[in-house]
Amino acid sequence: MQPVMNPEPSMRFEHPFTKPNADAIFRSCDGVDFRVHRAILSEASPMFETMFSLPQPSTPSSDCNDLPAILMAETATTLNAVLHFCYPMPEFDFTTIDVLAQVLEAGRKYAIDAILSRAVRPLRGLFLDEDPFAVFAVAYNMKMADEALLAAHESLKWDVPDASKLGMVPGAAFVILMHWRARCVVTAIDFMHGQIGPEDRQEGEWYISDQVDWLPCSVCKECGYFVSSDWGECESESVLRQRDFVQYVVSALAKRPCGSALLEEDIEGVAFKIIPDDLNCMGCQKTAMDMLYRSILPGLCNALDNALKRTVPLMLDF
Repeated sequence: MQPVMNPEPSMRFEHPFTKPNADAIFRSCDGVDFRVHRAILSEASPMFETMFSLPQPSTPSSDCNDLPAILMAETATTLNAVLHFCYPMPEFDFTTIDVLAQVLEAGRKYAIDAILSRAVRPLRGLFLDEDPFAVFAVAYNMKMADEALLAAHESLKWDVPDASKLGMVPGAAFVILMHWRARCVVTAIDFMHGQIGPEDRQEGEWYISDQVDWLPCSVCKECGYFVSSDWGECESESVLRQRDFVQYVVSALAKRPCGSALLEEDIEGVAFKIIPDDLNCMGCQKTAMDMLYRSILPGLCNALDNALKRTVPLMLDF
């Protein structure tokens, strides 16, 4: 990149790159000057090293030390973040995924390893929780297969947003994601039907046709589960209402084909659809629901998610 003179700085932007001993000036595309050190930036980026080796313009900048200003294509916000990764400074705090996307693109452009290795962390953390569709878009544009797959699976927990809210997602990426999601719906529903009477039972997994054990209340006689014992406790077992359960599951998985969809609905409403009809005692109902949501459904959710990861690959075009 040829160092050039840029018009006078046009805006105020607070940043820490103002050292008087700097030996170069980066000027952002919106007119903000950053005083930088060639040696530090050359170590951080081979592209910067090449840039500094180019002939310098004979006309100085307006800086009081007559340093030439190198015009950069990035905005002040992006350039500030990029320089944070080049210098030994605290981690940059990204407030929006848009800025993160621009910084990652700059990191690829200038071959800055620190950005490509460290700036991806928010994609796996805060922004993944906030908007997995946007994370998928960034990962797709950056050709980050692992992050794209992670975001794709996280997006299954969400309803598909309106097209107006998918501005960051390229058309090709959206098509790939939606085709993959459709395959996940089919696979998830097939998986749940297979849990009713599986031909190949996996040890340690719970199936819908299995009995459910719990400790009903010790005074319960109405529901017919009361059994006296030397310890004053009793254990009961029953089979969930399988067809009602699967009907509920199919409806939920058609919108969000993942394990967490089974736990996000109204707890009591779901439980009463699948616990035995003849469990009339309120105490026993509560105990059965606790067992359902503490032990049974979490295991079923994990088994479903693992099945999706094993059998539905994300076919990226890079």
